[in-house]
Amino acid sequence: GFSIDNKNLRNEALPLTSSLNEELQIKCDIKPVDLTLNIQSTSQYFIKQYGEVKLIKFLREKFTVSKILEWQKIIANVNWRRIYTTNYDNVFEIASNTVNKHSYPIDIAKQEQKDIIKSSNEIIHLNGYIDFFTPENLYSSTKLTSQSYLDINFLESSWRTEIDFDFEQSKAIFFIGFSLDYDLDLKRIISSNNINKEKIFFINGPDLNEIKINALEEFGTVILITAEEFANILV
Repeated sequence: GFSIDNKNLRNEALPLTSSLNEELQIKCDIKPVDLTLNIQSTSQYFIKQYGEVKLIKFLREKFTVSKILEWQKIIANVNWRRIYTTNYDNVFEIASNTVNKHSYPIDIAKQEQKDIIKSSNEIIHLNGYIDFFTPENLYSSTKLTSQSYLDINFLESSWRTEIDFDFEQSKAIFFIGFSLDYDLDLKRIISSNNINKEKIFFINGPDLNEIKINALEEFGTVILITAEEFANILV
């Protein structure tokens, strides 16, 4: 993903879904670790064992960063129409602040925020934002638990209209380090209009296997370069 090479405050790599799943199981003393269990079931079990507050503390330790990479500054400095992310972390916020863009995180559950900030300064966290996690939204706008994945508030909210309009008005839409495996809501939105496919580009690195390339090509054009190489094109 966009943040795959960043380090958290413990100087650890930000976890992918599989490694987060593994760490949560280890915390729950599940032996041996069973990666056939999905992250929704594992996080739900963690909450049962230790509670929501402890899960939030754990996630903040894992996904909060203080330093970003040079190529991330380049991408953050571009005058994008709007930024959407499925990541929990604060990487894009730190990158934009570093280049004096001063972007603001938006949680889709907090509708009142969207009227007071210019769209070009917004970073829309579709799956939740680490600083906004609460015991309540672990079951709704924070996509992690089984219940949150069943929540349809996003598809029925004004943000659905916003993203449809942004897709319609944009000449090009870039997905950087993105997988459609878990983000079913976004997959539905992308596929709802065939015109989207003509202007969607996936930047997922040079080593994507043929099966994943084929799956992504249903929704747009796959470009086999790294995010850093993409940033250098933008300079």
